[in-house]
Amino acid sequence: MTKIKAYCCENSALKAAGPLAGSPLLESVELVAVPCAGSVEVAQMLKDLEAGVDRVLVLGCPIDNCKYLKGNCRALKRVEAVRKTLKSAGLDENAVAMAFVSSVDTHKLKDILKRKP
Repeated sequence: MTKIKAYCCENSALKAAGPLAGSPLLESVELVAVPCAGSVEVAQMLKDLEAGVDRVLVLGCPIDNCKYLKGNCRALKRVEAVRKTLKSAGLDENAVAMAFVSSVDTHKLKDILKRKP
């Protein structure tokens, strides 16, 4: 079973995940609440992969709707840096992804979690 670690902005993606509580979809997903997707560091994503996580997701507020103004843009830059690092090392860059999820986008979150890396 694929292990997914999903860093969820507590202002958006974490709220979207609420209705999924108890769903079989979340059995292999570790949801980690963060105050802002922009707080997720490059080193943490790499550490997660090294520890055996198959897929790391950073789920932040929609563009132009970040409580912290540019946190979601900062998160996207960090995810892109990790993807570039993985690719240059000959590893699967799709093991790390960023998505923008509003607090009411439960259906979108379901689709993101179902995608294969």
